[in-house]
Amino acid sequence: LRNHFSSVFHGRGTMAESRASVGNDSAPRLPRLGHQLTNYSTQSSPRSSPLPLIKEEKSDKKFADAEGELKSDRKGEGSIVEGNKQIRRYWNAPILRQLWGMEQHVDKVGWFELFYDLIYVALAINLSAFLKKNTDAEGVATAALFFTQLFSAWNSLTIFESRFHTRDVFGTTLKFLYSASALFMNVFVLDGLKSRFQFSIASAASRICLVIMYGQVLLVVPRARAFARVAVTGNLVSVCLFVAAAFMQRKEATAVTWIIASIVVENVWLAYVYSHTQTSIPINIEHIAERYGLFIMLMHGETIIAIGTETSVDSPEDFAIVFWGFLIVFCLHNIYFGSLPKEPEDHALRLSGRRGRAFIYLHIILGFALIAVGTALAELKKATNTGKSLKRRSFSLLALSIVLFLISVNAIRLTHNFKVGTFSVWFIRCIFIAVMMILPFTAGNLEPQEIASIYAIFMIVLVNIETVDTAEAYEEGEARLNNLPPPPKNM
Repeated sequence: LRNHFSSVFHGRGTMAESRASVGNDSAPRLPRLGHQLTNYSTQSSPRSSPLPLIKEEKSDKKFADAEGELKSDRKGEGSIVEGNKQIRRYWNAPILRQLWGMEQHVDKVGWFELFYDLIYVALAINLSAFLKKNTDAEGVATAALFFTQLFSAWNSLTIFESRFHTRDVFGTTLKFLYSASALFMNVFVLDGLKSRFQFSIASAASRICLVIMYGQVLLVVPRARAFARVAVTGNLVSVCLFVAAAFMQRKEATAVTWIIASIVVENVWLAYVYSHTQTSIPINIEHIAERYGLFIMLMHGETIIAIGTETSVDSPEDFAIVFWGFLIVFCLHNIYFGSLPKEPEDHALRLSGRRGRAFIYLHIILGFALIAVGTALAELKKATNTGKSLKRRSFSLLALSIVLFLISVNAIRLTHNFKVGTFSVWFIRCIFIAVMMILPFTAGNLEPQEIASIYAIFMIVLVNIETVDTAEAYEEGEARLNNLPPPPKNM
């Protein structure tokens, strides 16, 4: 059949045969012979135009036989495809979100990621409860250590999710196990370093899940094999360090090993993949920027919970602290999101690996500072309800947490590529931060609601400074809808 069609298409058949085999205005009756004739249907005949259409009645039986064979082949092929679909349901290659040189699209946060974030709501609540019982320097340092570890667990999965889609049963199971490990890590926070063995094992379990997730990428995603090989190696080192930390007798040695396993090792392998072309896989900037914004929103939520709960309805002082405390949190929210650029190209994560890592790890200070703000405001309410004198420790915790938040936000502002303000604006920022830090040591015996009101006023002034600094004139295109006339009445 192929030779016969080839001779007709290329003019080797006689014109009489061609005319006899073609109707005047009839539609083509070519048999569906699959891909073998696909190329011929798009070519033009060198001797005749248009392309002659074939209609050979005597070959109908042959065509029917050939078509029947193809249908039987398709049935077998269909069963194979259905089988492959079932296999892919349980085991399928993770999909790269983007590559270098591709135009990035807005990749929305998935439902699993939002569900996974709920674990860190529990983390914020548990850390706040731990801080209320341990407001001394050792307690604050221990809480900061646990927050660093759990932020690292959140960030490690975010790094994976910002590069790969996984929708198979295997990948979903690993995500569940990873989330369960993070939840157990959160449970052990309440006991502090007494449960460091259990916390270390849960941390190691989460990293084992990451090793398997990157191992799947290594096996079935050729473009990302170099990246996955480095990621598997780095997470295996973290697993070994967490297991070793579980059997250490001294608390200090355990804490140092945790930091090395979660921050140092991850920073080293990420720096390597960013600096080598073969191993570098870009992240989706808009996706991961939204993820960090949502993380900060979760910590804001815990601060609001601390302000709004355990409030005496018969205490005017409590209502004053709730109002001023909420104003402080509202201002912190505006200052943080005002420090982020509008365009992905200006984001620190796109500019360089060093700026990107600074942006990421500054969120450890930001998140912990917000939890500390909520704890300090809750302590202010407690002091008014019990009638006890306010400890300078609680006052200092509020001041220190706000100052750390502001310093971190200004550092984040410097990592991005956009207008950072004039010298006078930065000078005023530094003056206000210094005054807020010194205030607990010079204020004397202030009432709790007075302390909250003073810091709220400071925050209002800072928000107005930020607004003046970052205000931009509206482009004509942004405001064009405002000046359009209303539609006709009979529209």
